[in-house]
Amino acid sequence: MKLSKISSICFVTAATGLSMMANAASVIPSFQNGLAGWTAGGDVTTGLHSGRHVAVLTTAHSTLESGADAINQSGFDPLVAGGDLEDFAGIAPGGLDRDVLEQATEGSVVKLGMTVAAGDVLKFDWNLRTHDSMGADYAFFMVNGVVVNTFSSALSVNVANGVFGNEAGFSTVSYEFTSAGPVEIVFGVVDMTDYVGTSTLMVGNVVVPEPSAALLGVLGIIPLFRRRRA
Repeated sequence: MKLSKISSICFVTAATGLSMMANAASVIPSFQNGLAGWTAGGDVTTGLHSGRHVAVLTTAHSTLESGADAINQSGFDPLVAGGDLEDFAGIAPGGLDRDVLEQATEGSVVKLGMTVAAGDVLKFDWNLRTHDSMGADYAFFMVNGVVVNTFSSALSVNVANGVFGNEAGFSTVSYEFTSAGPVEIVFGVVDMTDYVGTSTLMVGNVVVPEPSAALLGVLGIIPLFRRRRA
């Protein structure tokens, strides 16, 4: 007995698809291992918050802050906007400004390069904590130099534990890649209009989930051993 040609084709297609999805799913390093595998700019550390291993990005300067704003975690200063910050994030200077009156002043960024398949879905949890009473600071998520999601400090209205001011609480975001190939994902937080009122982005559980058993069935793994009649 031989496998049918259809089954063989299903096997090749499914195996290829599975390989590409496993590639994306397996290359995203957990923040449980610190920043290993990621590239960071500015004040970026890692920690355990609300049961999640997260990257912690702040807009706090290492020596110039005082009082509640003195929360720099790494000893490295935020990147200056108008050049260094945008260059590191992979966006044109001024690309993080809202308009001519609301311009980014400084920020911190963490980024990762990986290869994805069309249809891969990236998921992550993030929370924005802030001392920014103006509600102008924000966090952002970028793919290949394009800002695709933002998180305003105006949403941070709940009292946070510790030294981080108010918070919005963790929420989960999903992003689907529409084409295959190498991508760069970027998470960041920026001070807007001034240097007062530091903000902190916490991001974790960054994953591309492995395909489910149902999806494997659609790909052709389950009917693989269906035999052709003699």
